[in-house]
Amino acid sequence: MTQKMSELMEEFSDTPQIQYVSVSVNPDYDTPDILKKYGEKYKADFSRWHFLTGHRKDIHRLSVEGFKLEELGDGN
Repeated sequence: MTQKMSELMEEFSDTPQIQYVSVSVNPDYDTPDILKKYGEKYKADFSRWHFLTGHRKDIHRLSVEGFKLEELGDGN
């Protein structure tokens, strides 16, 4: 998915109002520094592509209630 996001960012490079968001699925590992290095690997424009992490329960709630993804576990 990250590679596709990178391709979209390149394709729409002349449309700066489009913002991109990637949410960590491994918040125990994905610190802001790790996510920055990950974004750099994909040549992310950090002014438009945001890499987010947070507490596992909050990410789980966002996934289920916000993104309407099927619940796969209890978020622990």
